[in-house]
This record gives sequence, structure tokens and C-alpha cells, in this order.
Amino acid sequence: LWQLLQPLVNDIAAIPGAYQPGIDFYLIIATAAFAGPMVTVFAPLAIYNKVNLVNALKGKITNVSLDLSTLRKGLVVFQWTVSIALTLAVYTIWSQMEYMSELDKGVRTSGILVVKEPRNFDYDLFAANPQVIKNEWKSIPGVVEVASSYQIPGSRASAYEIREVGSPESNNVLIPEHQVDRSFLELYGHQFLAGGNFSRVTSASEDVAILNRTAVRELFGPINLEDAVGRYITSPENGYNRQVIGVVEDYFHRSPQFEYMPAAFVLDPESRGFYSIAYDTENLQALETAVESRFEAIFPDNIFHSFFLDDYYNQQFVREEHMTALLGLFAVVAVFLSVAGVSAITLLSLFRNMKDYSIRKLLGASLNQLYLQLTKGSFRQFLLATLIALPISYLLMDQWLQDYANKIQLSVLDFIWSLLALSLMLCTILFMVSDKALNQNPVKYLKEE
Repeated sequence: LWQLLQPLVNDIAAIPGAYQPGIDFYLIIATAAFAGPMVTVFAPLAIYNKVNLVNALKGKITNVSLDLSTLRKGLVVFQWTVSIALTLAVYTIWSQMEYMSELDKGVRTSGILVVKEPRNFDYDLFAANPQVIKNEWKSIPGVVEVASSYQIPGSRASAYEIREVGSPESNNVLIPEHQVDRSFLELYGHQFLAGGNFSRVTSASEDVAILNRTAVRELFGPINLEDAVGRYITSPENGYNRQVIGVVEDYFHRSPQFEYMPAAFVLDPESRGFYSIAYDTENLQALETAVESRFEAIFPDNIFHSFFLDDYYNQQFVREEHMTALLGLFAVVAVFLSVAGVSAITLLSLFRNMKDYSIRKLLGASLNQLYLQLTKGSFRQFLLATLIALPISYLLMDQWLQDYANKIQLSVLDFIWSLLALSLMLCTILFMVSDKALNQNPVKYLKEE
């Protein structure tokens, strides 16, 4: 079974196809494979040894039946507890993913094709005209704007110790610094709260910076954002003084799992770590082909590598996606086992007590009353499992959510909706199992010895 399921599990969990589990895994499987037949053989023998043959011939084996009934009910409750816990975990993780994906990132991530920098080229020739590749791409139909930078949303920017000019070194704040060209902030849709963009800067050598709201608060304290414009910041690490010319709104440079990060944008027209190409066309294949051909013409002997920013940014959610898929698979298996167990026990109880149900039916009991009599044990077990799984799931999921700065609020009411779906499925299964037998002619069973 493992060999059959391994490709599926590898695909869901993004495990490399060449990966093979260690010896411990196969030892566990071997132990389980050995334990199963042993339990199958020795469990009936253990039960048989408890039975008094004389009492058994008289149908009096109450003590053994009680032990088996208790064990059976305990196993069913355990199965339902696992099923409910896994179902609630899947629901919580999926809800958290949906919540993060719908949050306003504060920055544009869709409709952008990113091209990684060339590695082998004449730098002096490039520095003399860094716009040459951008102008070539802008001439492609469907391209709206092109910008360059050393980092893009979703990547890790280098952080430096920065403080306000004139303040002591103890005021240094570690702030990620983004080297960008004049078009970057406009292309990504950053919202200006004070000051303006780099377009007002006349010289590329002018030392200026644009901060986000969080960076202003960490550098200058709780001041009016307009008052931050015109102040100077310095970095002893890099040995510069820069004037703040603008303030932009906070944005999620990384996943919304984390708090807003401070950010300092500095002007570097020659930045080339990533080229961001904003487009407005549905023919993406033609766009990529045109972008690649112009790249190879200007940067020959370089590997062309491109990707869509929304795919790159969403890679930060891969862990949650894999966890949801795997837990979903386990939940389906657990629910299937629970339903199979409950169905088997219901059928066993039904066939053992058909005479009793037949007599009740002849005495005027309705089908609803018979259904209730037959299934009330299963619902009691389901209710007990719910009472066990609900607080455990709530505590575990609440602990899991502590890793997220932006998270959903767990609600018992939301959990109850998931439980109602499971209970509805249980009702349907029990009805399908018992309906045909309970609708038969009761006389048929009363004639049997």
C-alpha cells in the first residue's frame, strides 16, 4: 500500500521523487504487518479462554460481551475523535490561508513578469545606458512599465543599521534597504502618505531615501508623517547621510504571516537584480517570448530566467498548502474508517435484534422510532467524541495560529458548522445501512428460530 501511495503523498507534500524513507519507517511497517495477524489470531483465543462453555451453551456470556462491547465502543469513540480533530484542523488551516490570501498586501503582485539579472555582460557599457533593456521591453505590445531593483516582494532584502543623523549609536535600527530605480514604487502601486517619489530627484548621485510608515515610527518615534520629510538618516555601516523625501504606506514584503517590516528605498538607476515588467495582455506566451528575445539580443551568452511575481510571492504559502492537503488526506481516511466501523456495528446490532425490532414494529412503533432506537448508541459515541475533540482541537489550533501575526479568530461556532456536516453524513450513512432491513416484513424474522 505504501509503494502505491508514495507517489501521491510525494506529490501532495512536494517531496522529491527520489526520496526514500529511512530504515525506521520500514521497521514500523514490518512491526504493524506482524502485529496485525498476531492480534487476529490471539485476540479470539483470549476471548475464548474467558468463556465458560456451559454458560455459553445457555447463551450466558454477559461478562465477555460486556468487555467486547466496551472495547468496541471505545474504539469507535477514538476513531471519531481522530476524524473530528483532523477535520477541524483542515478547516482551520484552510480558513487561515484564505484569510491571508485576501488581505490587502499593500503592494501589487499580479500582472507582473519578473526577469532575473544577467550575470555575464560589459558593466561599463551597461552603466552608460542602464535604460537600454527597459526601453526595448517597453516597446513590446502589452507592456505597461518596466522597473529594476535588487529585491522584489517575497524576497529577502539586506538590512543595515540606520539612525537619524545626530542621534547616538544606541538608536541604530536594523532596517531592510531596497535599491530601486525611479519607476519601481509607481509600478508596484505603493501609496504615498507624505512627500513624493524619486521622479523629483534630478541627480542619481543625490543621497535620498523613501521610508515606509513602520520605518518612520522606529527611526523618529510617533511623529506626524509629514514631519519625517526633510530629515536625514545615516548608516555607520555604509557611511552615508540621506535625506528622507517621501513616506509610503506599510506593505507585506514577505508573507502576511509576519508583521509589517520597516523599509528604506534608495535610488539606484543601475539596479539590476530583478527586472519587473508590468503587463496588460492575456497572451502571456507571446509576451515571454518577446521579452526573452530582446534580453538575449542585449545580453548574449546569458541564461534567461523569468517568472510571474504572484507565483513567486505565493510560494510563501506552500507550507500551509501542503499541510492542508496532507491533513485533508488523513481526515478523509479517518472519516472513512469511522464510517466503516459505525456501519459495521450498526449492521451487527441490526441483525442481532431484528426480532426485537420486528415485534416493536408489529406493536405500532414507527420507522422513526426504530431508527432512533438503532442509532442512538452511534450518536452518543459521536457526541462523546465531539466533546473530547472540540477542546483539544481548539487548543492545538490556537497554539498553531500563534506563529501568525495576522490570523483568524477561532470560533466554536465555526467548528460546530463542521461538526454538523459530519453528523449529517453520519445520519445519511446510518439511514442507508438500516433503511432496507427495517422496511422489510417483520413476520419474516418472527418465523425464524
